[in-house]
Amino acid sequence: MIFRLSILADAMHPNDNMESLNIGTEYAVLNESFLIRAGYKNFFLKNNEGRFTAGIGVQLKSHFSTIKFDYAFSEYRYLQDVHIFSLGLGF
Repeated sequence: MIFRLSILADAMHPNDNMESLNIGTEYAVLNESFLIRAGYKNFFLKNNEGRFTAGIGVQLKSHFSTIKFDYAFSEYRYLQDVHIFSLGLGF
């Protein structure tokens, strides 16, 4: 497969807050070697703290192992923005 596009939605109906929606998408190219992600948290929620999210991922596969690197960015209204890095090694 050369590319893949996934679109996701998560509807929430909590008993202690208003209804909201999380939406996101992931675009994978080159047989899942490079991934681009974007989304929005707490859509329709008044005074939401979480907002826009984005990220990238790189995955290198060999016969014996897989190395993964991921970066994610989360925008917040009142708090500082968050940057998350991860590195994975699989056998």
